[in-house]
Amino acid sequence: MQHSFTPLSYSLVMTIILSILSIKADAADFTEGNLKYTILQNYDPHRPENIVELTDGSQYTENDLTVPMTVEHNGKEYCVFSIGYRAFMFNTKLETIVLSEGIEEIGAEAFEGCSSLVFVKLPESLKIIGRSAFKGCWNIKDIILPNELKNINWGAFSGCSSIKYLSFPKQMNEVFTYELLANCFSLEEVVFPSDCYDSFVGDGPDVYRVAQYSWTFRNTFINCFRLRTITIGRDRYQHSPSLRFDNAFEGCDRLETLRLEGWNTIRFSESIDNLKSIEFLNSEDRSDDGEQRFNLLLDGCPSLEKIILSSEIPPTCEVLVCTEEQFQNVMVIVPDGAVEAYAQADGWSHFHTILSASDPTFVKTAKVMERGDDAHYYDLNGVRTDQPKKGVYIQNGKKIVVK
Repeated sequence: MQHSFTPLSYSLVMTIILSILSIKADAADFTEGNLKYTILQNYDPHRPENIVELTDGSQYTENDLTVPMTVEHNGKEYCVFSIGYRAFMFNTKLETIVLSEGIEEIGAEAFEGCSSLVFVKLPESLKIIGRSAFKGCWNIKDIILPNELKNINWGAFSGCSSIKYLSFPKQMNEVFTYELLANCFSLEEVVFPSDCYDSFVGDGPDVYRVAQYSWTFRNTFINCFRLRTITIGRDRYQHSPSLRFDNAFEGCDRLETLRLEGWNTIRFSESIDNLKSIEFLNSEDRSDDGEQRFNLLLDGCPSLEKIILSSEIPPTCEVLVCTEEQFQNVMVIVPDGAVEAYAQADGWSHFHTILSASDPTFVKTAKVMERGDDAHYYDLNGVRTDQPKKGVYIQNGKKIVVK
């Protein structure tokens, strides 16, 4: 059986073929200045009509690059919207890169392995930093994250071993903490401010919705050898906020201070051998019944010396896991005038030393002595000991701290 085409059907077929070719042409790649771009379909009326993604910079051999706000192709102007997946991966020529305003996304592994990259300027328009976007960029010394940033995916800055300080913006929507700052060997301080995220927080490739209940840091700071201080804030509107650390601090041998803003529950699934201080800042949040509750599991912090609280009203310790040595040696520092209240409160009363922030024996001004110094030591119950362990003792009529 033979098929024949009428003029009408032939015309219809040719129209369809030409339409397909036209669509394919619109989606074609083009090159401008050794950078390859791909025209994107735009379904968002709030964005410019004609947008492109920078998809390949492997042929770019200059040291300095400014990704333009717009590029022109076939007489039409396009706005650069994003940096694509692996666009500059292992480009070892790049030393500085400036992303122009209007760019909103950096794709996964976009700059991974750019080992010569020293300076990066991110636009205020940036909304998303993809997975492992800057992984292995070990010469970047400083990076400022824009205020409008909404999403940082896991491993984004892993291996940025020259960065010393990093502060995340407020009011983000998604933060994936899995290996986020792993192997940042020079990192000394990191800040996640209050209201750092909004409604969705994950900890790795297997993401789950936990924002209203907990924030898990998993493998986040592995091998950050010089990390000393971490500040973690939370959304003030969360209920029963819980902070969990799961293998977050492996290799963080110098971590001394953990500053928590508003968290009521902290859990450690690992030992943090050198952590000396936990500070609860702005901890006036209350549960629905008006009462503040703490769940502290601190048995994994063998070097802990002090807990600092800002609330004048003692929070209820529903769960308190400490070793007997911690109850004896850890100082609880509270606001002036609140010592008696804490000394009588359930949970807190187990600690042998509760001091006000202005007390001269507070560790900031206390005389610190090493074991083996002369003179006799007496514990706070007046019992003499010739082999003092870490903690607060009486010596020559004065309180001292033995380390």
